Amino acid sequence: MGIFIIIAIILIIVLVVKKGKEKTINPPNVNVVDNPLAEMYSGLTREQKYSILNLLSSFQELARGNSRNYIEANKIVSITRNSLNVTSDQADSYFHTHGQADGLMEQLYSISDTVIIDSLLYQCFGLVMLARDEGQKYIGGELLIETFEKLGYTENDIVNTIEKINAMNKMFS
Repeated sequence: MGIFIIIAIILIIVLVVKKGKEKTINPPNVNVVDNPLAEMYSGLTREQKYSILNLLSSFQELARGNSRNYIEANKIVSITRNSLNVTSDQADSYFHTHGQADGLMEQLYSISDTVIIDSLLYQCFGLVMLARDEGQKYIGGELLIETFEKLGYTENDIVNTIEKINAMNKMFS
């Protein structure tokens, strides 16, 4: 099972647990959410969505140079991009217009839903694990810590969040 599928499953599980919804069998002609990730992101502003996509794209670049890992990293980013319902061109344009890293961090910091930020942390961690080599993994790990510390996490919070999601993955796989 590819890492992108695991991450997607984890995000769906986290969403269901957070919302506390119990699934029931839906009668015919009742709208069913086709993409729980899209539902999770639905309350975000376009700018927040662009910033999520730009952050993931930055971590995706760590895999460039290892074609197998880059394909897997691209799948993770593509799933999220589709769920955010924004394009890479829109996100790039926003990024270049609104102050690169500072603008991105400002938008990410404005996301109050901890499930979204925890999910983003785990996706970034997955992308770091797909880095092309140990040097890129080290750089990615440092970037991950620096980024999420700016969002209010401690190194301990980062490790605990990743371990918690990994434990959920083991429980449901």
